[in-house]
Amino acid sequence: DGTTQNNNAILRSTNNIPATAASLLRSKLNSHMQHNSNSSSTARQIVSFSQPLDMLLGGGFALSELTEIAGLPGSGKTQLAMQLCVDARLPGKYGGVEGCAVVIDAEGSWSGAGVDRLWSLAGALVDHVKSSALRKMEANKAKEMANGRG
Repeated sequence: DGTTQNNNAILRSTNNIPATAASLLRSKLNSHMQHNSNSSSTARQIVSFSQPLDMLLGGGFALSELTEIAGLPGSGKTQLAMQLCVDARLPGKYGGVEGCAVVIDAEGSWSGAGVDRLWSLAGALVDHVKSSALRKMEANKAKEMANGRG
C-alpha cells in the first residue's frame, strides 16, 4: 500500500548512508505535514497531559525534535517517556498529532515489565479519550435540550 511504499522510500538513501532516527522522524513528519497541509495539525505539539509541564514547554513537546529526559533515579523519566510515546500516537480528532516516536533506552527500562507498563498507559489513554468524548457528547445533548431542540 501507499504507506509501506512511503516508509520504504524514507529508509532508502540516495548515497547509501544509513538514515538516522532523527532523519527518519523528520521525513515522516514532513510527509505527514504535506498529507495534512490543509489542517491545523502542523503547529501542534505532543501534550504530556501534565498541565504544568505542558505550560512550561509552551504547549507540549515539539515535533521532530530530540528531547532528552534527565533526572535522578526514580524521578519518573521512563514513565514520562512512555507516556509521551503513547500520547504521540493520539489521533488528531482527539487533539493528538497522529505521530510516532523513537526511544533510545540506555538503561534497559523498556524491556520486560516496561512493555507491560507501556500497554497499561495506552489503555489508560484510550479510557481517558473515551470518557472525554462521552462527556462532550452529553454536554452537547444537554445544550440542545436546553435550547429546545431535543
